Amino acid sequence: MKKIFIKGLFFVVLIFIGISIDKYLNNNYEKEKNEKKLLFQEKVIPIEKIDINIATKEEFLEKGISLSKYEKIKEYIEIVGGIEKIDNLITIKGFGKKTIEILKEKFYTKRNIKRKKIYINKATEKELLYFGFTKKEIEKIKKYKKENKMVYSNLDLLKILEKDRYIQFKDYILYTKYN
Repeated sequence: MKKIFIKGLFFVVLIFIGISIDKYLNNNYEKEKNEKKLLFQEKVIPIEKIDINIATKEEFLEKGISLSKYEKIKEYIEIVGGIEKIDNLITIKGFGKKTIEILKEKFYTKRNIKRKKIYINKATEKELLYFGFTKKEIEKIKKYKKENKMVYSNLDLLKILEKDRYIQFKDYILYTKYN
């Protein structure tokens, strides 16, 4: 009977030791897991996107965008009135697909941009490019102006552009300072 009692007591002590060891190991595991989680969270810095139309020079520089690219983007905004899609910046000289992808990672655009209007007879090639005209269309505009002195109206613009392209631009084109 004494042997059974000792075996039972020994068994209870083993269970108690096992439970204690398990709790100790679990506490250390949870502690390590939480420390690693905190360490990981400290290293991960979420990138907050900014509206490219209102971003400041400092915000561009903080995002790793060079001063010259910032100045070109601001010039585009000044000419066009705002950036509707970051993809449109491909018309800026020196901006390729890689630059556009970097900008998309760091900035967004609001879709309700009020585009400026452009005086087609006074616009530079750069301004026409920024508005979305192709180089071929710009050459046609130059040729038409050389032959006719200026583009007088929507009817003239329809002679220069394909109908779908005319529809795309018609609301943003001014022909004289008086229209």
